[in-house]
Amino acid sequence: MLTQRPVVPSSTFTRRDFRRLVIGAILLLVAMTAILSIDLQPQRLAIALGDVATADIAAPRTQSYPSDVRTQAARAAAVQNVKPVYDYGNQKALRIANSQAIQFGNRVIQIDRAFDPATTSEEKDKLLAETIPSLSESARTTLQALTAERWAVVREQAATTLDRLERGELKDSDLVQTKADLADQMSANLDLAEAALAADLIAPLLLPNSSFSEELTNLAKEDAARAVQPVTVDYKLNETIVQKGQRITPEVFEAIQQFGLDAPRTDFARVGGWFLLSVLVVGILFAWIWRFRRQLWHRTSALLLIGLIVTGMSVLLKLTAGRAGLPFILPTAAAGMLLAILLDAGVAAVVLALIALAGGAVNGTQGSLELMAYIFLGGMAGIIGIRRGDRFQVFVQAGLAVAIANVLVVAMFGFLGLHDARGVIELMGASLLSAAGSAVAAVGTFAVLGSVFGILTVFQLLELANPSQPLLRRLLVETSGTYHHSLMVGNLAERAAEAIGADPLLTRVAAYYHDVGKLANPLAFIENQAGGENVHDTLDPETSAQVLKQHTADGIDI
Repeated sequence: MLTQRPVVPSSTFTRRDFRRLVIGAILLLVAMTAILSIDLQPQRLAIALGDVATADIAAPRTQSYPSDVRTQAARAAAVQNVKPVYDYGNQKALRIANSQAIQFGNRVIQIDRAFDPATTSEEKDKLLAETIPSLSESARTTLQALTAERWAVVREQAATTLDRLERGELKDSDLVQTKADLADQMSANLDLAEAALAADLIAPLLLPNSSFSEELTNLAKEDAARAVQPVTVDYKLNETIVQKGQRITPEVFEAIQQFGLDAPRTDFARVGGWFLLSVLVVGILFAWIWRFRRQLWHRTSALLLIGLIVTGMSVLLKLTAGRAGLPFILPTAAAGMLLAILLDAGVAAVVLALIALAGGAVNGTQGSLELMAYIFLGGMAGIIGIRRGDRFQVFVQAGLAVAIANVLVVAMFGFLGLHDARGVIELMGASLLSAAGSAVAAVGTFAVLGSVFGILTVFQLLELANPSQPLLRRLLVETSGTYHHSLMVGNLAERAAEAIGADPLLTRVAAYYHDVGKLANPLAFIENQAGGENVHDTLDPETSAQVLKQHTADGIDI
């Protein structure tokens, strides 16, 4: 019913919060793991890698696990896909580019001299005939036919192309192909013959600036292997691991080991599975309370109540696990109804969802989904129907809502083919018993639980609002003006609380008692003077103000 929020607690996770978390988590984890782990030992199977299965082998439970075999295979595939890594670097490329630019200038210096205007025709022919012996005949013919202006264009384009190629990454494995395609690298300003000449001029000067690095390649392979996330394998209850006549592969043998079917030993894996489920349930529960109900986190009584309801329902679900129809009779909706009344609907919904999850897990059968939906949807109907729980009629209405939701869930799965007609009728009867039991359990225990755990309930507030309360009777007899004022404030505050979605009853009760301090000095307040002498007329302002303020402290004392 009530989650008081007068002050927003600090968001800092203190040592005290850590101790509270550790103690609460350990207690609840131990209890949940112990409750969920009580189970029969799974069947044992003598089989080895490479054997042929003599019968179908199925998963004894629903389980997920990280597969080392499949993860290693995925990592091996990732390593195979790593391309060779080269040691290319900007500084290295720049150094080679500058060096080869100088080499190019030295290579064509004689050609530059041949096209100098001061050079005679005979000297030019001689220089061009003798320069760069490695030039092809076609390239030399093109060179000799060039004018000085065209040579300048060819020279500039060759130098530019050489610089561009050397500044970019030029792998040693691509050098031959790059040289073969040099003519195509030239701009459209050159014709085919001039482009071929430019290519011949710079081809011998091309040097690779990026070489294959075995060390870097190995590092890349290691990074690729580390980047592969563990491969998770999921098995459902009774899902076939291997069929009769099939060979036991590493993947199959790993699954057999994960389920503990290969050797006669204690099934720690199964206990571990229940422990992990408990970790999830407790972790999510505590994290949600810390994140969204900080005021409950600091109330030990509220945490104890939540823990008691979670473990109590887990015990009931475990005791009835695997027994046809019995889990459907349990008053599981009472958990949500009680928490909705004593704390709030948000806490009730989260706890109910976790209880439904545990109920589906311990009843690891084909109908586990049905039971989860049955617990959650029926419980949510109870939470919605119970509202504040301030009247007995509300509990009847909530029980009716639970019954309708439960019957509809059973009918839905019946239509889906999970039950025959007789099974549906039997489960509908169980649904009605569960709904009635939930309403009775809620109405019979919420006041007791509220008293035990120090949680204010609606009935306590109604009792406080009763005019026959001794303090209210004193207020009426000794300070009738203040009593009337408190009633008026209560009515106004209640309407205001309804308008903003606050708790109207709590607001009205608080208004009734907000001025009880005036009992200590009734005539100091004008509403109790009945037109008589006003004591403040003879007091100085400071003393008068002090007298008025004193009723707050007096109210706390009373």
